[in-house]
Amino acid sequence: MRNQNCSLKFEMNAGTQTRTLSDIQTLINTLSSSLRSLSTNLETKLQDMDSQRNMLSDINTSVSNLASFVNFLSSKLQRTDQRVMKLLSDLSDLRTELENSNKTTPLCKTGWIQFESKCYFFSEHFKTWDGARNYCRNENGMLVKVETEEEMNFLTRSRKDYWVGLTDETTGEWRWDDGSPFVRNSEWWEEGQPDNWDGHGLGGGEDCAHLTVIRKLNDNHCSIQMRFICQI
Repeated sequence: MRNQNCSLKFEMNAGTQTRTLSDIQTLINTLSSSLRSLSTNLETKLQDMDSQRNMLSDINTSVSNLASFVNFLSSKLQRTDQRVMKLLSDLSDLRTELENSNKTTPLCKTGWIQFESKCYFFSEHFKTWDGARNYCRNENGMLVKVETEEEMNFLTRSRKDYWVGLTDETTGEWRWDDGSPFVRNSEWWEEGQPDNWDGHGLGGGEDCAHLTVIRKLNDNHCSIQMRFICQI
């Protein structure tokens, strides 16, 4: 009986030890699986960190490049501003020089009168039309050519007779001394003019034009002596 009890106790102890080893092995397997899972997760995290580190490095490089480009643009803009300021200064100097030049150097020489962009000489001595033309040419000018209503008003304000550079002596058509045609309408002529009157006894008709005291054009014999107007 005693031997049976000892045998039963031994079998129970052996069964308990077998279960304990099995539990330990199961625990070891579970821990190993968890460790592998943690290792895998850790490796993934490390890879993510490397990727983020590389991305951060790329961002830092881009920021550095952008900062360099901004500095380049800032330097270039500063140089451009300096050039603009230099040009503005030069322009101001040129304007001042031009203003001073206009103050010290008149556009027209002594005895000539400026109107708009031209200079005019109103003679007080008398010459024939040819003599007046030669005088003006010797002054590097020409007998006046009237082109605008404003110019006509300026030239006739003194209400005197003046030869102008208009003739039909050569071509039979009224042309200015520079060869250009007279294109104004008849309102610039005195009423009934030009009439090519030949009753003056001077021979031939009237082939040269002059301004009159009533601020109109009239044809007259080219040998008549009267005042004249030159222009440059």
